[in-house]
Amino acid sequence: MARTILDLPAAPKEQCSSLQSDSQLFLRTRILPQNDIRPAIAEDCASLAALSIEVWLATYLRAGISRIFAEHVLALYTPDHFTAALKTPEQCILVSQNREGIDGYIRVAHSSPCPAGGLSRTEIATLYVRPCQQGEGKGAGLLIAGLQACGTRGWDAPWLAANSENLRAIAFYLRHGFEPAGLTCFRIGEASYANDVLQYRGPLPPSQTSSRRPPARRQPF
Repeated sequence: MARTILDLPAAPKEQCSSLQSDSQLFLRTRILPQNDIRPAIAEDCASLAALSIEVWLATYLRAGISRIFAEHVLALYTPDHFTAALKTPEQCILVSQNREGIDGYIRVAHSSPCPAGGLSRTEIATLYVRPCQQGEGKGAGLLIAGLQACGTRGWDAPWLAANSENLRAIAFYLRHGFEPAGLTCFRIGEASYANDVLQYRGPLPPSQTSSRRPPARRQPF
């Protein structure tokens, strides 16, 4: 039986062209100067929960929000969910922080075997960017930071699962060094949804992730 994926990657809208080298990859996926990619902290957990619900609903529920999906997403994405992840050594959460707050994050999980039978035990479990801020390079910056974290920690080159109908997300990952590796499914209730499994085949980039604390919030006028 295929492994159920409860945490689907987002669908970033970056329109990057094909990349020719690792140096080009890094240059084209830097986040904007006003942003900082940093490790998540306990104070981020409520923001991460809210952002996750926003992205999940906007990405996967286009016609309406049914009770079964509403209950699923509200039960899954809670501050406690992220608090537990931050306390787990084999999980890494990095956030994209702008002057006002968090606008995206990536969660990488080790000891998560590939459902397509590959050797990798490292998964990019989530890559979410707020819908209103997609297309600005934030998703690509987070992806690079997540790959850097894998290399720094000695983890495997990661795999991920993307909804098979989310062609924009799949094309994004294929442009950034991932290749098709098989299929799995996401199950909720009695329904089952096909997911493409993608495996990263490129080199893990050198670490550039900031270790700075979150910037101070601007005071309201």
